Amino acid sequence: MNKVEKIDEKNGYAAVRFNAVKHGILSRETILPHESREDYESLLNELREEYAPNGPTENALVEELASILWRKRRVLAAEGAQINSGIARTMTNSHRLVNTATPFLPMITGNQFSGDESLPVREILALDADGLERRREALRAVYNAVDKSRRILDQGGRGAARKAIEALPNSLTELWYAKDRYGETIYQVDRFMENEVLPHLSEEKRLLENADALRRQALGSAVTGLPFESIARYEAHLDRKFERTLSMLIKLKAMKAVPVDNGALPAGEEER
Repeated sequence: MNKVEKIDEKNGYAAVRFNAVKHGILSRETILPHESREDYESLLNELREEYAPNGPTENALVEELASILWRKRRVLAAEGAQINSGIARTMTNSHRLVNTATPFLPMITGNQFSGDESLPVREILALDADGLERRREALRAVYNAVDKSRRILDQGGRGAARKAIEALPNSLTELWYAKDRYGETIYQVDRFMENEVLPHLSEEKRLLENADALRRQALGSAVTGLPFESIARYEAHLDRKFERTLSMLIKLKAMKAVPVDNGALPAGEEER
């Protein structure tokens, strides 16, 4: 077993630091088959570096500390998994999420543009601040293109409907040609703008303007009904266990650090 012994001049006893971890029963029982032994060894070695255990009892206490911290990490992972699962459930009904996050705005029920597809809530909430701003800029560009297209319709003249369609972004022209419009007239294009394009753009604008509220609503809805009380009790149990174990370790090291005063012994006792 590789080990480096160093003398603690202040406390007057040799502290042993293990360069390689030699696992005891706690290590074997703490690490589950799917967990990283390397991560656990790193944690245990860091605790050995910090507390410099000397002897089997101190080593056992340090290993107990590592076991407790490892289980606390598992609790946090379980908590995160519960929240993620709740968010996933919340996101499956995007219309309800938007309507509950913005209760004072008109209800969103979907439109012909999106058909049966959900609103792009997940896509928008995945964006950071820069991504949101770029998406807002892209939406403004689409609005500008729609305004130009409607001006062409208002001017009228030969080929106005076709020119208005061509002035739209590709995503909108593809939608136009994907359906049977029963002719390409100014009236048909105007109805397309009014009934499909503008409601869709209004919905996306609403999502972008309320992205923070949507994120808070999704998280709040996700945690409702989750077993956080039992998780908190178990975490509190681990905290108390950690405090007791650390207190025992500190007291043990302090006891070893107290030098023996031979002068206090009766005459002749030091030779026995």
